[in-house]
Amino acid sequence: IVTGNPCGEQALPKNVACCLSSTNIANYVKYEYTENADLDWDELKKDIYIIVRAMDNILEENAHRHALKEQQELSMKFRNIGIGFMGIADMYAKMMMKYGDIDALELLDDISKFVFRNAVYASVELAEERGNFDGYSPKIWDSNIIKDNFTDEEIIWLKNNDKLRNCSLISCAPTGSIATMLNVSTGIEPFFALSYTRKTESLNGKDMYHKVFVGEAKHYMDKFKTDTLPDYFVCSKDIKYLDRIKTQATLQAHTDTAISSTINLPKETTVEDVMDIYLQSWQYGLKGVTIYVDGSRDAILTTDNTPKPKIIDNNYIPRPKIIDADFYQVKVKGEFFSVIVGLYENKPYEVWAFKEEKNIENHKGKITKV
Repeated sequence: IVTGNPCGEQALPKNVACCLSSTNIANYVKYEYTENADLDWDELKKDIYIIVRAMDNILEENAHRHALKEQQELSMKFRNIGIGFMGIADMYAKMMMKYGDIDALELLDDISKFVFRNAVYASVELAEERGNFDGYSPKIWDSNIIKDNFTDEEIIWLKNNDKLRNCSLISCAPTGSIATMLNVSTGIEPFFALSYTRKTESLNGKDMYHKVFVGEAKHYMDKFKTDTLPDYFVCSKDIKYLDRIKTQATLQAHTDTAISSTINLPKETTVEDVMDIYLQSWQYGLKGVTIYVDGSRDAILTTDNTPKPKIIDNNYIPRPKIIDADFYQVKVKGEFFSVIVGLYENKPYEVWAFKEEKNIENHKGKITKV
């Protein structure tokens, strides 16, 4: 199978690997919840240089750990890294901005351009010390994203300097697990809800439900000793999907790989709405977009406190302890595999496949569940 990474924020050639990191951008807000709120740009710039160097170190650490030899070789040939964001919704709250508004889009445009430009310069500086990535070509300086983010004079300097340590630098993952662990908003997405129930699926068969409050909302209420949140604390259900698309498009202009972001939609969403989202996303130049319609699958996050029972539809047939089976053998790339089709009322019920050491004739038999 040739594919990108599971969430889609890192589209790669075959057998290429990438190491990702995420920066909590909300931590750079100074003078929060005041008219003077701003980012500490100097601190952010300093940290970008640290992150690029750290990620290049991690590439070396991971080089021999990839499953395939080709992955090990190509991770070193291209040295892809992916610096991403989390805490964007937290940052907007601290800056007293509403997700999707024009001032929020302008701020995100400034931040993402600032991060990309400095990541490029940090990678150039690192290449002067450690050398270019093996697959480097000066043609990289003719790419559209470079032309859109650097002046003509800067591009001339980059071409003459002729150095770059990493083939790609920016990649925005959804950060679902790490952001939840740190109780900050995920990726570039808005708050799912200001409070919600999180379901943790367990291997021992006992799912657990946890009441979670959005960290920044709790921080605001504690800071100002209030139970009321201002209107710039908005949830995904309160934001028009076009504003989500515009937000992602703003970031995409300064992202040399891609972005993972899920648009959460209510149950009454129509097929026409979904079609419009995909068409609008294409027109805005997004590399990808994910849609989740409430109730379309078992949710990890829910605002309903009541655990949902598992429903078995009318077509479900409990498995008997012993069922008849047809045994087949196939040969794939010189190796034998047994494929066993379990039968219920002479119709396929389950399929098992495993490797065999020797050739076995096709036959019939039974499968016993132990």
